[in-house]
Order: sequence, then structure tokens, then C-alpha cells
Amino acid sequence: NRKVLMLPRKALHNIKGDKADVYVLRKNFAFRKSVFIEASENDKQIIVKRGLKQEDIIIVESNGAVQEGSRVKVVN
Repeated sequence: NRKVLMLPRKALHNIKGDKADVYVLRKNFAFRKSVFIEASENDKQIIVKRGLKQEDIIIVESNGAVQEGSRVKVVN
């Protein structure tokens, strides 16, 4: 058994081959991070091979306006 990190496809941006961008939350601001990915059997989930740290908080859903440096309000 191997442990993998999976993210919803909607959390990924600029997918190109085995690379994509995600937005992580730091002190109420969005920062873009590049990650290495691979396809999964489930089309709605993507496996992240590397590029994230355990403490990274990923922005999964937004109103489409998130970009580098955007101020982010977390809504549960």
C-alpha cells in the first residue's frame, strides 16, 4: 500500500502534462504553487506526486477570482 495525496480536479489550474498549479492559503492570502501530478482512476481526483507540504492549505473552491496575492476569506 502506498499513501497518496489526492486533490479534486477543480483545485488544479494550468494543467500541462504532469504539472499543474494550486493555490495555497497563507495568512489570508492566496499563493500559487506548482505541483507534479499523475492521473487517477477517478476522473474527478488527481494524485499529487510532489510539490506540497503537509501544512499547506489548498484553496479548492473559489468564485473564480483567486489569483496570486488575492486576499481570501475562508467560508466553511
